[in-house]
Amino acid sequence: MDEDGIKEIISRWLTAHSVEVYWEKANSHGWGVFKVEGTRRKPDLYIRRKGECGYSFETAIEVKDGNDSHGVREGNKIIDYMYDYSKNNVVYYVNREITKPKFFLLATQYSIEGHLYSGETVKPLLDSGRHDAIERGELPKVEFVNTFDLVRHLWAEWTRRGRDEYLSLGILVMENGHPLIQSQIFDGKWKQRIYFLDGRKGL
Repeated sequence: MDEDGIKEIISRWLTAHSVEVYWEKANSHGWGVFKVEGTRRKPDLYIRRKGECGYSFETAIEVKDGNDSHGVREGNKIIDYMYDYSKNNVVYYVNREITKPKFFLLATQYSIEGHLYSGETVKPLLDSGRHDAIERGELPKVEFVNTFDLVRHLWAEWTRRGRDEYLSLGILVMENGHPLIQSQIFDGKWKQRIYFLDGRKGL
C-alpha cells in the first residue's frame, strides 16, 4: 500500500472520532493541508481536536507502512521533526494560523488495530505493576510485542538526544475502538501516559 492510501485509512478513522486531520501536501482525497515555515522537511499528518475551550491534542504524525519493518523503524525521523520545532527552527500553520504541536507520533495502517506492525502478537501482562500502571492511565490495557519494543526504542533515543519537557513523543494506536496516544510526558518527572483522542480522557 502506498503512503497516501495509509494516510487515507488513518484520516478516515480519526475524523470518525471528531478529530481534524490535515495532510502535508495537496491531495485528491479532499483533506486540508497544513504548512510549515523554516524547513523543507515535515511530518505526514497534523491533527487536532476542537473542544469548548479551543483545540487540544495538537499533533504531528509520521506515517509508515506497517508491512515494512525497516520502514517503520525509520519512522524515528519524527524525533527530528520534534527537534526542529523545539529549537524554534520551524513554525506550523493550519488555515494560515500558527499552531503549536505538543505531541509527535508515529503511526501505520495497523494503528487502527492497536499496534504498528502487521501480524503482531499480544504481550502478556506478567506482573502486578503493569496492572497498576494501566489503572493510573500510564499504559494501554493491551500492548503488542514489536510495537512495545519500538516505542521504547523511540523513547530511549529521545532520552539520549535530550528531551523537551514541553513536548511529548509516542505512537498512535487504538484501544476498544478508540484512537489512543501512548506517549511520554513531563509532569514533575518523566512518565508514560495515554490519552484518548475522542474525549474519553483529556490533557
